[in-house]
Amino acid sequence: MGIIDNFFKIIAEEIAEEMTTFTEESDANYSNINTWISCLKNEQIKDIYENKIIPLLSHYSRKDRKYIKKYFYSFIGDYDAPVILMQLYSEFGIISPENDRYNRYVEDIERIFGLERTILDVAEGHIPSFANKVAQKQLNCSRGTIRVIDPKIVIKKARYKTMKIERRKFTLRKKAQSCDLLVAIFPCNATKKVLKYAYTHKIDFYIPLCPCTYYKNKRKFPGKIFTHKEITEMYLKKYLTNIRKKLVEAGLGTLEISYLNNGVSPIIYNRR
Repeated sequence: MGIIDNFFKIIAEEIAEEMTTFTEESDANYSNINTWISCLKNEQIKDIYENKIIPLLSHYSRKDRKYIKKYFYSFIGDYDAPVILMQLYSEFGIISPENDRYNRYVEDIERIFGLERTILDVAEGHIPSFANKVAQKQLNCSRGTIRVIDPKIVIKKARYKTMKIERRKFTLRKKAQSCDLLVAIFPCNATKKVLKYAYTHKIDFYIPLCPCTYYKNKRKFPGKIFTHKEITEMYLKKYLTNIRKKLVEAGLGTLEISYLNNGVSPIIYNRR
């Protein structure tokens, strides 16, 4: 056995030992050690990680850097990879197009609203992977623009002329320049704020929900296990009841719900 193979064998054994004490959530992260090792052996991915991603991490918080370094290889190929990792996978072409859920979001929006819009993209995170895909399509058809607002953005300047970046917090007090579609991918605690902004300014919206906004309802039903879709529906029923009324009052139509990945990843949007 060569030195490299022995190195990976040792890593696999250490991970296997740690898995016995991990929580259910952590255990899922390491559900396929062979895949993880296979990815780690891929020289192209290693080169991207070491020469492009590691230097970029200096712009991340210490907590985020630690998380990325720990789990970077664990979720490659996972459709439900955490957003902070999915952005990197998508930006550097580490995952296939069919496993890049940003592609699905773009297709969804193009089908429901069309991309020939003035889009405001908020709370996307460090890398505007979604916005890059939208901006490229808008550039190709010579119609539409997208403005990205997030203080965490690490990209120095927009890649396409149809895209603008604002490194600041999204607030209700400061109205962004004119837009007719509001997008927020996994806005977490800002979900209510984003929705309020949409119906206050009568703007169409598209929001893939982060599990942190609804999965907590599981704690209220001890002894019973719900599917992701059931939990989501419980959350939406309670959390969005008043929102539905406000949308109608604002002339934004009805609140629609769709799911990615067999009910695991919910998306809410309005339909006029």
